[in-house]
Amino acid sequence: MSKKLKPLLPTLKGRKRYILFEVIADESLVAKDVAKAILQRANAMLGEIGMAKSEIKMLSDTWKDNKGVLCVDHRFVDEARSILMSVTQINGKRLTITTLRTSGVINKLKI
Repeated sequence: MSKKLKPLLPTLKGRKRYILFEVIADESLVAKDVAKAILQRANAMLGEIGMAKSEIKMLSDTWKDNKGVLCVDHRFVDEARSILMSVTQINGKRLTITTLRTSGVINKLKI
């Protein structure tokens, strides 16, 4: 006889924010490389516990024309923006990442 777990109350669920960003570089980049660079930088700045609390991840299915979406907990939006700005190289290629928009609903970003 197994007991079913009760669903999590809405007040206990994390509130996500979606950050639309653009990578300004000379050539087009692969989403996998960008995600790896962002997560490495986040680990360096926040540490493992901070990364777990921030729930930071890049939504790879939204990558198009050097633009992507980063998903993060609502309390870590400022930290996520500073992480994006601090990424200056990917695979030896110099680049700049700028934040275009932040939203609580992914459909409002107009990717």
